[in-house]
Amino acid sequence: MMNLYLTSRMKEIITGITVPFILIVGLGGSELAFRLQQGRLFGVQETVGKTQNSFYYIDEETGLRLPRPGTRHGRIQINDQGFRGPHLELPKPPGVIRIAFIGTSTTYDADAGAEENTWPSVTTATLETRFPGCDFEYLNAGVPGFHSKHIIERFRAHVVPMEPDLVVVLTNDLNGDGRTQAEEAGVWGKHRYKPSWLAQHSLVWGKIEKNLFILKLQRQSYSGKGKLEMDIEKIRMKYRDNLHRLLRETGAVADQTVVLKIATRFRAGQTRDEQIDAASSRLFYMPYATVPDIVSAIEGYNEVIGDLEGVQGTTVVDPDPALPPDSIHFSDTSHTTVRGSRVLGAYLGGVLAADRDFSELVERISPGCLGNS
Repeated sequence: MMNLYLTSRMKEIITGITVPFILIVGLGGSELAFRLQQGRLFGVQETVGKTQNSFYYIDEETGLRLPRPGTRHGRIQINDQGFRGPHLELPKPPGVIRIAFIGTSTTYDADAGAEENTWPSVTTATLETRFPGCDFEYLNAGVPGFHSKHIIERFRAHVVPMEPDLVVVLTNDLNGDGRTQAEEAGVWGKHRYKPSWLAQHSLVWGKIEKNLFILKLQRQSYSGKGKLEMDIEKIRMKYRDNLHRLLRETGAVADQTVVLKIATRFRAGQTRDEQIDAASSRLFYMPYATVPDIVSAIEGYNEVIGDLEGVQGTTVVDPDPALPPDSIHFSDTSHTTVRGSRVLGAYLGGVLAADRDFSELVERISPGCLGNS
């Protein structure tokens, strides 16, 4: 029997070939698995920007980047009218209570996956269960990345023609308004994430790279060195003005507007480590900010929302009592998991069912239906 003798040099060569081969095969396998999973949940991944692709198109009337009507992306279905939710008849049939949900990515609710798991869908289903004699419909007009000014344009152009009776609002302008301050202070470019060539072509490597970037930000999240000192009052007042503009629009069309406070994994009384852990995705989009400033800004937003109670027929709802600040209910700092979305929808449906103004709205639109429930 021949004995194969390998010199030290040959072993080095084999090792040099084998290790990169294993790494390449491992990365390739992980990339394939990750792309298949993302495709199953959200469809084929493409760059989301102000360019048209299979996910989005540029609306000629408003110039807004909107979900492409009549498309499906994994478990996310966009109906032929350009909204998440079922096709709705126009003009609205008599006796139907139609609810419009407007906002940004937290309303769009991508992480909930299938339509029946989104919190707008669960809210409507809860009302149908509580009032089986009434006919409820909904549309989900949330669009990822939208600022209040975009939501107003979207509402005017596409939601008003759907004849909503109730409008539910969930907005958060912090990414956009914080970035504006960072650009004015000259610190945006110094801190923002700049993907490597490999991250631009590999979902797996991009995920690894982003997570490493977030870990770095978390370690520095309480240090203000070289970062923006946010003007919280300016951000708060700008948000207040935008919300009042939005409420004037919704109040001119709908009988009632419900505004949700912003629910996040940040909560009063958390330890420093708990807040740093909760800040992960928010830091990614606001790398120029410290955790204390982010927490203060969100608290300021919720104070503004709280002051809206009763203004132009507005009802304010705080989701915090229903959503524990944990990974079971939140997929990141602000977005809910499937369970979190279902909990939020059931909670909001229950709040509306017990609300006198809402009951009066239902009775006006569909007289007697509450008595049949």
